Amino acid sequence: MRKAARHVALQTIYCADTEGVDLETALADGLASEEFTDELKNYIKRVVRKVFDDLETIDGQIAPLLASGWDLNRIAKVDRAILRMATAEFYAIEEMPPKVTINEAVVIATEFGDKSSSKFINAVLGKILPQTPKANWDSSKFKNFLTPAVSTPREEPAEEIIQAGSPEHDALLQSNGWTLRTD
Repeated sequence: MRKAARHVALQTIYCADTEGVDLETALADGLASEEFTDELKNYIKRVVRKVFDDLETIDGQIAPLLASGWDLNRIAKVDRAILRMATAEFYAIEEMPPKVTINEAVVIATEFGDKSSSKFINAVLGKILPQTPKANWDSSKFKNFLTPAVSTPREEPAEEIIQAGSPEHDALLQSNGWTLRTD
């Protein structure tokens, strides 16, 4: 579902940026497109609003990293939306590991961009990361976020040794669900 949430965030950013759709309308449409948990809805809202609340700052981090003679209006619109989304996530989603942000942005670029988008996105985000609060991200602050919700240790069943050729051994050979080993 996190992947679907990222797709909706990307589509919302893209729509509001390129289609001229009002941000709140695009956000409402995106949130209505899937059954999301409250946590994922909050993620989408935080990232999308961060992009447009701090658009000048985010674009100011991306633009200097583009090739000479290129500006944000010249790169592919979907690449621009992915870069904005991931950069905003560096700031707005404190508990998200930065490597996850970059990796998932690269995956989305592979899905929605052209053949060189994923490398481009990876390179630019790798240069942006050191300029953000996530540069020295400390996973120890987010142990609850990173650990599984349910963690129960499994006890291995005790191994019983049965003499080969005994009546018990013969009965086990005839039954299902047993692993017999010989040493």
